[in-house]
Formats: sequence, C-alpha cells, structure tokens
Amino acid sequence: MSPEAADILRFLAFGLVWLFPVALVVAVLGFASADAKSRREEMGPNVVAFPAPKPPEASQKPNWLSRVKRLAIRAANR
Repeated sequence: MSPEAADILRFLAFGLVWLFPVALVVAVLGFASADAKSRREEMGPNVVAFPAPKPPEASQKPNWLSRVKRLAIRAANR
C-alpha cells in the first residue's frame, strides 16, 4: 500500500473514531434545544395551558386582643 493511501485511511479512521461522535452529540443537543424552544413558543393540540397562579394576598392578622378573647371564649365553653 502506498504511503498516500495509508495517510488517507488514517485520516478516515480518525474522522470515524473522533469527529463523527462529536458531530453526532452536537447535532443531538442542537435538535433538543430547538425542539424545546419550539415547544415553549407554540403549544401543540394536546397541551393544556394552565393559568399562572395568583400571588398570595397579604393576610390580615387579627390583633392580639381579639385572639386572646377568642381563646378565652373557647376555654370558657369547655
């Protein structure tokens, strides 16, 4: 076999062993990213869009006097 043919075979082997798997990983990650982006932008027919939850409202705390009265009434009813 001529040295040029051996060099070509070595180059092809290098590409098959190292470059093809790297290109495959890059392609798979790129497709997954594009798919996720398109799913965020345009929902399919089987996707249910739930409304965003409302932020919790500030609860009004009863003052300490009314709380003591409520506890006292419960204790008296025992």
